[in-house]
Amino acid sequence: MSTLNVSNISDGTDTVATGYVVNGSAKTWVNYDGTGTPSIRDSLNASSITDHAIGQTSITVSSGFANVNYSVCASCSTESGTNTGKIAMPFTSHTGASPAAPTTTNFRIATVRTGSQDAGEADNPYNLASAFGDLA
Repeated sequence: MSTLNVSNISDGTDTVATGYVVNGSAKTWVNYDGTGTPSIRDSLNASSITDHAIGQTSITVSSGFANVNYSVCASCSTESGTNTGKIAMPFTSHTGASPAAPTTTNFRIATVRTGSQDAGEADNPYNLASAFGDLA
């Protein structure tokens, strides 16, 4: 493999320092179905997902992070035909269980139903997650 060392990248109109590309880009992202047996639709650097319980899924990354201090952003779709929203949250559990601490190769997402009498963790068909940090 070759290494290319440059200070800036340009498309002919705009120029950006390579530090923004290296440090500011998602190091992993995943689009997955969390219902039934969870399945990855598409991803970058996500090797598998694990179903732990209703609304609790962990993502395993192929190339690990340098430490556990990376940032995860997650989102999911709302329920069709209702006023019930759903929220995806990294590292947590709606039921008050202890948060699932991230590792350098794994992080957990909880999807929860809000605004209804059956609020709580719920499987969701459309989930998105991305993580930002230094790779090992």
